[in-house]
Amino acid sequence: MFKNKSKENNQKSQVKAIVFAEYTKAKTKSFFDFLVNNFDVVKKEFELIKEKSKNLLEANYQLGLRHLEKGNLSDAIFRFRIVKKFWPNHYDAYLQLANCYILTKKYYRAKAVLDDLLKLNPTYDNKAQELLNKIQELQSNSKN
Repeated sequence: MFKNKSKENNQKSQVKAIVFAEYTKAKTKSFFDFLVNNFDVVKKEFELIKEKSKNLLEANYQLGLRHLEKGNLSDAIFRFRIVKKFWPNHYDAYLQLANCYILTKKYYRAKAVLDDLLKLNPTYDNKAQELLNKIQELQSNSKN
């Protein structure tokens, strides 16, 4: 009885695998057909995306600076976090992000960002150390 159940389960698994394989084959074929039939359109879209992505770093950083200037700190934080995430060697974004966190009184986050910066580049600008000192001062003043 157990052998029959096991054999039956094995056959069901094989049928499921075959159905899945046929489904995948059909979808893959339709995708490749689409690419072949619309090659010029796909190529133009790819080139457009490629061109737009060249400016993403500078666009996000500049938007972050503008939001910071206008006092839109949550939007500035969002932009600087994007830059930090996708371009981790853009060290000025770390400083600006830490500055935003200081302005929102999230000192522990500011310190964490500056610590990350100094781990990546221990010799980076004195500004990082200045901001760390500022955080210490602000934290000690808030305790008094």
